[in-house]
Amino acid sequence: VLTLPMSLAARRDVSPVAATAGQGVAAGLRWLVRHRLLRTLTVVTAAVAAADAAWFAVLVLYAEKRLGAGTLGFGMLLAVGAIGGLIGSLIADRLVRGDRHRAVLTWSLAITAGTPTLLAMTSRLWAAVLVIVVTSGGFAVWNVTAMSLRQRTVPRELLGRTVAANHTVTF
Repeated sequence: VLTLPMSLAARRDVSPVAATAGQGVAAGLRWLVRHRLLRTLTVVTAAVAAADAAWFAVLVLYAEKRLGAGTLGFGMLLAVGAIGGLIGSLIADRLVRGDRHRAVLTWSLAITAGTPTLLAMTSRLWAAVLVIVVTSGGFAVWNVTAMSLRQRTVPRELLGRTVAANHTVTF
């Protein structure tokens, strides 16, 4: 936050603001519904988030029963997932450079959706660690790239409302 230019703090939106949060989200949803690319991106993001939540929900059982890792091992799997997410968020900008949003979204979706299926094929801790790092990194790349595309596409006066609508649908 301290590195942000002060000119951003002085910027004021001149667009009218909705009277309530609900009206703002509704305005964002209306804009999303009319924009094919971002509407599709929102639906796919919601599906990926649901699938990610589903496999994370059974991860504790997988860690204990299949890997024999115990509670400490489960915690370590979560920690390496966080490391994968950090790595993904750090490389996303370089991957998108040159306006390669579509390719990066496609590959990160394939990695995020496909990699967890490898967990069903292994009972080795090192392989599970690798899968979790890769899929968490892919999910972070997806999120950073999708948000970047959203910020480039949505009109400034609707950005906050559209992001709020996207988060409402996704969550």
